Amino acid sequence: VYDYILAKACDRLERTEEYIRESIIQPLEMVAFRTLQQALVTDDDFVDLQCSAEDVNAVGFLAKEVRSSPGQPQSLFSFGHHSLKEYLAARYLARFQGKLESFLADNFNVALNESIATFLFGILEGNSLRQMVEITMNQLRSTAPYLNITNCSQSHLLFNCFNEVEQPISDAIQQIINQFCPRRILLYPECNAKCMRGIGVICSIDKIKEKSVEFYFDLSGNHQNTELNINLMSRLIKFQGV
Repeated sequence: VYDYILAKACDRLERTEEYIRESIIQPLEMVAFRTLQQALVTDDDFVDLQCSAEDVNAVGFLAKEVRSSPGQPQSLFSFGHHSLKEYLAARYLARFQGKLESFLADNFNVALNESIATFLFGILEGNSLRQMVEITMNQLRSTAPYLNITNCSQSHLLFNCFNEVEQPISDAIQQIINQFCPRRILLYPECNAKCMRGIGVICSIDKIKEKSVEFYFDLSGNHQNTELNINLMSRLIKFQGV
């Protein structure tokens, strides 16, 4: 969606991609981060930036609505979808190491910021990604035993995050995975392909100790999911850590 809107904005405004990114999208990324807890934004949220909400609305990232108020109508703006706002906020954090470190250190809860965490796994590189992986795995390991959680969305956030990571995985991150990787993993009937790809990423690394991760498969779901589970089984057999 991001790339589509960006391409459309370049055509509509007859501007280069570089101009759209620097003059409109990067200021919008800051606004998205600042207003994560707000449903709507106004021109006041752009007051110290080089573009206005109207500029961004022209590009297509914001939708405009007008509300009547005592004195005069007020223009309010919303992001097309909250996940787009979270993605732009993640891009802002990735551009500023200091902001990212403060954000992660300030009682960052991975489970409550699932989309941002997942986006950051796909955007970050180097030491920033290593830091994000360590915080995420340490938090999720301490939430609850994996076999006692009742569904995929609760217990497999970690695997959905790793589905976004670019290969190959660095030695530093492999060491973190080996340290914090859950030792027992239950596959649920509703586990999807993203979740299973993330499991494959984690279990394929060289640093995991031999036969250190146990898998339990619930095959009571529909035929399609059972087939995904069986395909994952055939892949996991090849990994030394399983």
